[in-house]
Amino acid sequence: MISDSTYECVKDRILCRELDRVTVKGKKHTVTIYEPLGLRQPEKEQRVSERRGDPTLRKRLKGAYVRGRHGERRHGERRQGSAGLIADRKWDEILKHYEHALDLYRKADFDASDQAFDHVLKLAPGDGPSSIMKARIEKYRLEFAGAKSDFDPVHKFDAK
Repeated sequence: MISDSTYECVKDRILCRELDRVTVKGKKHTVTIYEPLGLRQPEKEQRVSERRGDPTLRKRLKGAYVRGRHGERRHGERRQGSAGLIADRKWDEILKHYEHALDLYRKADFDASDQAFDHVLKLAPGDGPSSIMKARIEKYRLEFAGAKSDFDPVHKFDAK
């Protein structure tokens, strides 16, 4: 897990899922915590020439000579990191549904959020954060039955 300050530094490069807003024992301010899921998919349009500018005539001629003599060195796209670190595309749909369920939870719409987290669990069986949120919903459903105005969606940790 990472905090909101770390998330702000890496959000352009790493795909993250907002888990919850929490307050730790002994602290008063709320911290948003995130789960890093992997590197964002590399942009196909980003190439070396865009980062360094257009190659000079000399470099283009040299490249053509090397390709003619030795063939293409790269047969695929340039890697931006290990393929195992790149977030799977399935997370796009899971994140959309998880964020919707989390929004319903924060509005104290426990029945709708429970169903939305069920949908997330169908997409990603065994998803820990969704299971934890469903357990909280069951707890809060009993505590705040009919008193939605008293519900505070920030989870407070009582122990360190």
